[in-house]
Amino acid sequence: DKGSPKEENKLEKLWISNAFGGFKRDVEETYFDETRLCFFNKLHRFLEDNIFYSNPKWDEIRNWILEEVKSWYLRLLSDSRFPVNDVTLFDQAYMTASMFKAVLSGLYLNNDKDPTDNKTKVEKYIENPQSIKWSILGIQYDKLGLSEKGLKAASIKWYRDRAKRVDNVLQKLIEVHYGLGNEIYRDETGIYFLVSEVIKKNENSDLLKEMKRDIKRIFCAGFGGEVHPAI
Repeated sequence: DKGSPKEENKLEKLWISNAFGGFKRDVEETYFDETRLCFFNKLHRFLEDNIFYSNPKWDEIRNWILEEVKSWYLRLLSDSRFPVNDVTLFDQAYMTASMFKAVLSGLYLNNDKDPTDNKTKVEKYIENPQSIKWSILGIQYDKLGLSEKGLKAASIKWYRDRAKRVDNVLQKLIEVHYGLGNEIYRDETGIYFLVSEVIKKNENSDLLKEMKRDIKRIFCAGFGGEVHPAI
């Protein structure tokens, strides 16, 4: 969606721009090899100190890696040409990983052989990657309307904080517990995840029915039955 910038637009000195093409920050040389070595040393110490080599806790490992990589990759470019130097390496890596994760979850949900040609989804995807499709899983509720119900500043803050907390619990449910996809957006209308289109075709499966029940339980616990989301 950024087009194809010409090679002569390559930056002599690497810097990250904002969405309007203005200067945001320089890309330091230390963010390459030095930071990479530092990251792996810190990862080794983290795994060793918590005995995760022999007894891994994947939730904690995932969260640690995401936070460390995010702080590092946000300082690196995904492209060294102007005007596409407003996309960081984290933006690109996160979206690529999210798309791949969604495809894997879709294959898990539906990889039976098609009776018409006796081929599985994996075989079809390998032969024709263009056939892969994605969908957006939206869990929608009116956060702004909730805040407006508060008559005092403390009540407004409570609704805002509670909505943020509920979104974080939903994120963990979809990304970690079910592993269906990653969050790509949240605003006053709800929280949104990139998932496989297979979910749309299998929304009446036992797994997805259970997921919907879990989502409703989260809202019930978070808002005491005051809010009912649209999934």
